[in-house]
Amino acid sequence: FNRLQGLAGEINQQSQEFQDLPEIIQKMQQLWHQRWQDLSSAIA
Repeated sequence: FNRLQGLAGEINQQSQEFQDLPEIIQKMQQLWHQRWQDLSSAIA
């Protein structure tokens, strides 16, 4: 859980650093969202 929260912060930081790479940023956010859903399902 804590690692996912840290990843969210890292994604936000990289979003600012790599504004010229929106497709990669979008895929990273989709991956984070999927992992979050997987974790939520696993602990439910």
